[in-house]
Amino acid sequence: RQRQMCIRDSALSPPDGENGVAAPGHFGGGRFHLPHAEAGRLSSWSSAYHALALAAFDPKRAAEELRTLYAACQLEDGLVAAGVELGSGPEARSPMIRPPVAAFAAARLARAHGDQYRPLLEAATQQLDAIWGERMPSDTNLPVIMHPFESGTPDSPIFDDLVAGEGEEREGETASLARSAL
Repeated sequence: RQRQMCIRDSALSPPDGENGVAAPGHFGGGRFHLPHAEAGRLSSWSSAYHALALAAFDPKRAAEELRTLYAACQLEDGLVAAGVELGSGPEARSPMIRPPVAAFAAARLARAHGDQYRPLLEAATQQLDAIWGERMPSDTNLPVIMHPFESGTPDSPIFDDLVAGEGEEREGETASLARSAL
């Protein structure tokens, strides 16, 4: 059985009865992939990995995925939010970040295909500079994460003690720990 990738054009509304909603035009009006058909959010993590895969056979689509990701998720300080709820404005961006896979994807794309992807490299540089400036204490070479979700391995047993007693559902853990970190 072949799985169908769920692609949305953020400049258009989805047909009646289709799962998900289109990203508003102020997020760049570009195309992106949803993690699954029921997703109601643009996920920076998923979009970055889709861009990495697309770069091998369709660099223009990969670049469009990254442009849409940065337009939707990059904050004024350069950090890239973990995601944004579709059908809402920039205020609906996640307060958390994910590992900078989008920056890696932009670098791979520019290295393979040249200067036409320089604007993506600039967005990626802003992302990495923001992590360096906002999340790197002077006494370590490792960025600070606010929640296991930001690590890229949120279900690792090394975080069990941190999230113990915070509830059974990840959303509850995320909200509780995010509030306490802010």
